[in-house]
Amino acid sequence: MFSNRSQTFFSIYVSNLSLYIIMEWRINMPQVRKMIRNQSNELHPFWKILRVTLIFFTGLFILAFLANHTPIPGLSKYVLHPAMFLASVICTCVLEKKRLSYIGLVPILGNMKRFFSGFIVFFLNSCIIAFFTYLLGYWNLPKDFLHTLASPVIWQGLFYWLVVVLGEEVLFRGYLISVFENKWIGIFWSSLIFSAVHLLNPEYTLGAFVVAFIVGLLLGYIRMITGNLWMGMGCHLANNWFQGTIFQLPYAGEYMVAGVMLLNIIIFYRLNKRKRRRLLIGDSSHERA
Repeated sequence: MFSNRSQTFFSIYVSNLSLYIIMEWRINMPQVRKMIRNQSNELHPFWKILRVTLIFFTGLFILAFLANHTPIPGLSKYVLHPAMFLASVICTCVLEKKRLSYIGLVPILGNMKRFFSGFIVFFLNSCIIAFFTYLLGYWNLPKDFLHTLASPVIWQGLFYWLVVVLGEEVLFRGYLISVFENKWIGIFWSSLIFSAVHLLNPEYTLGAFVVAFIVGLLLGYIRMITGNLWMGMGCHLANNWFQGTIFQLPYAGEYMVAGVMLLNIIIFYRLNKRKRRRLLIGDSSHERA
């Protein structure tokens, strides 16, 4: 009656709901309160992650129900990532009474340069990955490549990946990193959860898991050094659009891709270190003057 994927979602939802009900039921016990809340009376990161997961699945079921009862074909494939976005916003703004800037979601008008810088960097990344995937014999340029570039499929793909990127970046690089006081720990755990979520993809392999984890680390680091999500969104969008829709690269050569992504982490780290050094030199020169 239900697909394996639906059964998995439902099982996770029921287990999270049960745990959350028990938590709320026993919240007045001092031992339980210490385990759930810190000295500032805020939920510990684990419980925040549990809560956002529960809200995500609730929203997912509601959106899926609405999508399946509308005459628009193919709408159901768009429900997953809006549910991620809504869960993050509800937890941040409604439950924690914080602004969206707390999770790195700021107006794009002042961040267009960052967005397109990330987009261009990962466009070049995708070209490099496509080239090495071709050399390794895993992929050939599709025969109808030029025809595909002129078809509406390309722009439909762009819209789909925009929805995907907005939902994933706001949840994984926005909310999940913000729940940890130590942002390095937040980047690690958000990346691990990000790669684990992709296990629901039937084509997913161990190599793809490693790649997703490294990409999560890279995007989390970019989020930390820029202070918001827009450069990471540009990177993520270019990565998915060019590799998934335009080049149509297969799940192959994952460790080569992981190497390219690790190289990106080193490059971004070096660039950030150089930028900070220039700022320090500028400040010291200003003080001497």
